[in-house]
Amino acid sequence: MRRLSAAILCMLVCIAAPPRAAERDAAFGSAVAPAIPDVAIAERLFGAPGPYVIERIDDSPPGWRVTGPDGLAGHVASTWEVAASTGYSGRPIDILVAVTPDARIAGSELMRHDEPVLTLGISDADIAAYVGAFSGLDLTRQQVTAFGARSDLPDVISRATVSTGVIRDAILRTARTLAIGRGLVGGAGQGVDRVTFTFATWADLAAEGALANVTAPMAQARAALSDANVPLPEAGDFLDLHAAVLDPPTIGRNLLGPQPFNRVLAALGPGDSALFVASSGLHSHRGMAWRRSGVFDRIEVIQGAETFSPTADDYIRIDKLAAADAPEFKEMSVFRLPGDRFDPTAPFRVEVTATRPTPDGEASFTVPLDYALPARFMLASGLPETEPLWMSAWTAKRGSIIGVVLMLSTLTGIMFVQESFVKRPRLWLWGRYSFLTVTLVWLGWIAG
Repeated sequence: MRRLSAAILCMLVCIAAPPRAAERDAAFGSAVAPAIPDVAIAERLFGAPGPYVIERIDDSPPGWRVTGPDGLAGHVASTWEVAASTGYSGRPIDILVAVTPDARIAGSELMRHDEPVLTLGISDADIAAYVGAFSGLDLTRQQVTAFGARSDLPDVISRATVSTGVIRDAILRTARTLAIGRGLVGGAGQGVDRVTFTFATWADLAAEGALANVTAPMAQARAALSDANVPLPEAGDFLDLHAAVLDPPTIGRNLLGPQPFNRVLAALGPGDSALFVASSGLHSHRGMAWRRSGVFDRIEVIQGAETFSPTADDYIRIDKLAAADAPEFKEMSVFRLPGDRFDPTAPFRVEVTATRPTPDGEASFTVPLDYALPARFMLASGLPETEPLWMSAWTAKRGSIIGVVLMLSTLTGIMFVQESFVKRPRLWLWGRYSFLTVTLVWLGWIAG
């Protein structure tokens, strides 16, 4: 029974905490390349005979432009390359998804999976039929969760709920990203242009205000922290701070490069924004305390009455910039800001605080940096957002999760009083059979 409880808990943790992009890259690296469409695949995806010309587009997102006898047939992308689709097994699921010029899914084809659950009474034909059933879906309609029901979408397959939910989420998210990236539908997310890309250098972005900068001289910090037990040095800068909203590809892709930019986008939820922060000088904008507490206590983002303190879950480390003329930095970070509270089109302030112990307590010094996204990166909101897969999974299984928590709580309570429990043979016998019956009937047959 302890093994059963551990297995159930492990399953729930796996659904709640999918592998991070960095962990995925470390595990698979470049060994798993995305599937590449050929003419035969294009004919199946678009449902019409060729000839087709397939052209690779290393844009945001990466994919292929497919041209047929009558002109542009549509666009194709890999779910592994665009959405980093990882299955229940923890390994990649790769599906080629085709989108027509009128923002509909033309077809989708499963190219790779390592899902053991799909071999338990579920044939490859069942999965192929499920994957192919997304044809004709209108991407401009209100989006649906990975486990939610809708008349124009195939239902998840019984006995493979998690795996087929992941497949559905990967297809919808990739198709939606592809439609936005190719300009087939309006941009998403609070008026930010997440489609247009033009080349720009670090100096270009800084000149138009897409990159903000403030420098705190050492003399200013020494004056503010004059009572510190350990005096500051006299030479150098205390903090040279830079910040930018990465959501527009012209900013994010030029700074980070195509692959790191896609990795950052993949880590965002609906409407979320990515904030780039880089610094050099004596003071660190990250510090070390966050490794213990999980909260970055030195940096805050302030917008109106809202104050955001990034957590470890909101953080992506950046080691190298793609912009050739970017200065050298001691630290570079990307922080996720929640879409339900933060508006990237409105001005905000980034504050980095330094504290030093003094004989009477503590002294502090704050470096503020004001930022406003330039107007050319804004537009009217268009396509609705998609709920994150982990949120869909937990919402769809809310009743089951409550039941499992009650079962585990009951089992834990029994273990704390197990000596008294087993001294009562009738209580032990009926308690044991009742728990096993609930496990078999409800957990196994009903909740699945």
